Amino acid sequence: EPPKRKKDKYRKPKPWDNDTIDHWKMEPFTREDNPHPFLEESSFATLFPTYREKYLKEIWPLVTKALKEHGVAC
Repeated sequence: EPPKRKKDKYRKPKPWDNDTIDHWKMEPFTREDNPHPFLEESSFATLFPTYREKYLKEIWPLVTKALKEHGVAC
């Protein structure tokens, strides 16, 4: 075992971080993951460049449909 560096003095092995975990795996999000609807509503505004406006208007119905499938209303 190589000698420990000074900056590694307080490093300890993490039990939740081992080689058997695939850190890039994406877990599917299902209705069972969110059994209760959200209780609060939030809103925000973002300024997009004008050249993106047409694209956003075209795709927004698809975005709201995808969110609605997961219980998120727009």
